[in-house]
Amino acid sequence: MTAREFAKAIKRPYSTVALWLRQERIPGAFAVEAGKFKVWQIPADAVKTFTPPKPGRPAKAKKGRGANHAA
Repeated sequence: MTAREFAKAIKRPYSTVALWLRQERIPGAFAVEAGKFKVWQIPADAVKTFTPPKPGRPAKAKKGRGANHAA
């Protein structure tokens, strides 16, 4: 299935799916060169098994109190 078909199947915007594809977040997806363009192919069973990533930025790592912090 194409990226647009996948986006419709999981009810997400195509632009979001395109970002996930570039980030390699959709298992089994691969790009096929078609002239100057890339056409993404996604396995049909990915619709059932795909779990969207949580929105937002990843949490920052907590810093411990070091010598540079005032008590």
